[in-house]
Amino acid sequence: MEQNIYEYTIPENYQYLAVIKLSENVIGGSEALHFSNLIREVIKKNIKYVIIDMYDVKILNSSGLGMLVGGMSTLKKNNLDMVFINVPEKIYSILEMTHLNEIFNIFSNFDEAIANLKQ
Repeated sequence: MEQNIYEYTIPENYQYLAVIKLSENVIGGSEALHFSNLIREVIKKNIKYVIIDMYDVKILNSSGLGMLVGGMSTLKKNNLDMVFINVPEKIYSILEMTHLNEIFNIFSNFDEAIANLKQ
């Protein structure tokens, strides 16, 4: 069974942000612990923003939502912002139903997110 482990990258021309690409299934569990550890690791870097790339996400359950909310909360406590990009329509409808689309900053793609972030 393939394990979905998240990683972050710091784009070469954007040293002030980290991009975390989520896998197909965002369902919490052991992934939530790994995500939380990843968030803490990013906090130690000289980062202002974390971009969550949801391009590959097909399944998002309540545990996965909790993982994302927890990550955002941890980042905010450390004066970092989290934004979302490439949110599939099906996943966006879940965010709408839970009203998280009103809390999360969501952009259609990387370039739009960059244009809206203050350096």
